Amino acid sequence: GVRVATYPDSPSAAYIHAKVMVVDGATAFVGSQNFSASSLDDNREFGVITADPTVVAPVSKTLAQDLAGAATVSASVTNARWSPR
Repeated sequence: GVRVATYPDSPSAAYIHAKVMVVDGATAFVGSQNFSASSLDDNREFGVITADPTVVAPVSKTLAQDLAGAATVSASVTNARWSPR
């Protein structure tokens, strides 16, 4: 499964612009690009995918710490609620 999380809308909420994925604890992606056609095709952005355990482990740990303050987005979230983000 996939977990999507968001921080509450408040002045004290964290702002994290990096895109991070850890897959099965074995592969990590860290990058700056958004997952849109223009970002992937036209913009000069950067992303790294690695299966090196010496990189994946600390990325996974940092992601877990970041997600500790976030709320999991329910599968019932509607496009109308999500789109303004």
